[in-house]
Amino acid sequence: MTNVFQAPEGPKTVKADSVVKKSIGLLDDEMLVDLNKVVQESLNCVKPQLEELKAIIRCDGLPHILANATDVRKLSDNLIRFILQHPPRKSKLFIYIKCNRAENELLSADLSGKLDSFEVYFHTNSCNEATWQAAHQEMINECSAICAQYSGSFVAAHGQANCLFKLTLPGKLF
Repeated sequence: MTNVFQAPEGPKTVKADSVVKKSIGLLDDEMLVDLNKVVQESLNCVKPQLEELKAIIRCDGLPHILANATDVRKLSDNLIRFILQHPPRKSKLFIYIKCNRAENELLSADLSGKLDSFEVYFHTNSCNEATWQAAHQEMINECSAICAQYSGSFVAAHGQANCLFKLTLPGKLF
């Protein structure tokens, strides 16, 4: 498995640092979860499968997002599991997790000015036949509900799209 993370080594933990929270205007009970770390942990849990598929993984630096760590982990695990359920038949599996600041996304008034909105794309050559979305509708709904809970959105593509998932969530790059 080839694994290229562009995130800084040793992702920062920002959940308990009240100085950082105050500097970006978050309340004490709000938590920023390091998406780099969560995705890496999800990938590590399926490492034998990824090695068997000779997976090539590339990941941009991802933001810390305003969410519950358990929800973010469930979301990440689901997305990786989706991809692994339908690997390509004639080539190595590739996964490219790309991140952009979403310029046109409006955050709620209480988040505006504190955080930016980020689009996280999961590009892959995983097969997603026409029946794929119907077969996984329950997990797709769960991912959508998790994103919506944190003022975000979730889009699952189908057909020949090379971007299987797109998440839009509030967060901060450090």
